[in-house]
Amino acid sequence: FRALVSRAIAPAKPYLEQRAEKRQLGAQQLREQLAAIESGVGADAPLPALLSTQRQLRQLLDATRDLEGRERKALGDAIRAVLDGLKGRIDAQSSDGEAAKRKLIAGLRRELVGADAEGARRLALDAQEKWKTLPRLKRTLDDTLWAELRTLVDPVFEKVREARAEENARWDTQRSDARAALDGLRALADRLDADAHAAIDQELAAARTTLDNLDEVAREFDRDYRQALRRLDEARARARVRIEHQ
Repeated sequence: FRALVSRAIAPAKPYLEQRAEKRQLGAQQLREQLAAIESGVGADAPLPALLSTQRQLRQLLDATRDLEGRERKALGDAIRAVLDGLKGRIDAQSSDGEAAKRKLIAGLRRELVGADAEGARRLALDAQEKWKTLPRLKRTLDDTLWAELRTLVDPVFEKVREARAEENARWDTQRSDARAALDGLRALADRLDADAHAAIDQELAAARTTLDNLDEVAREFDRDYRQALRRLDEARARARVRIEHQ
């Protein structure tokens, strides 16, 4: 019987031997990959690196399905042991990182109460910078906490943008009023040149009030203002001369 079985499987023997050799080679390669993965994870590896290693180990575990029974079990057990230790590190870092981010959010929420616009802006910027130094968590949890932080910082930055827009609008209005007042001063000089007796005091006072009360944009118009006043003084002097010679 044994002779019959031996003769029956003889044609397939080269294939079986080749398959066994291939499986042995595959097992050796997987063991080498496992050793490389283990050595590549340092004691202080950040959470993203640990999660990446976890994915690699799971892929390695899937690859053991092509091995024979004993080899598959032995290598699978070795990979699972590494995965179990890695899971503990991942859970610990996730827990610590989540606690740190929740503490940051709670602290910002507390500090924003009663803060003025500039203080709130600094607090929001500081919170964003601190967030970058904290470990990344699993994507779903990290995204959830980031969205919670955004509910605090986004309104702060929106108020800053609104305040700047209002300030820019105010400056634009001042610039427009200043240009109109300067044009008015020049027109008063022209009027005196045309009529030495022209009444300009009321319009002059209004133009000077506008130009004297500029704040942030005052420097932009300082030279033009002085030139307009000098031109008006010269026009007044010419008007007085003409009146005296009438």
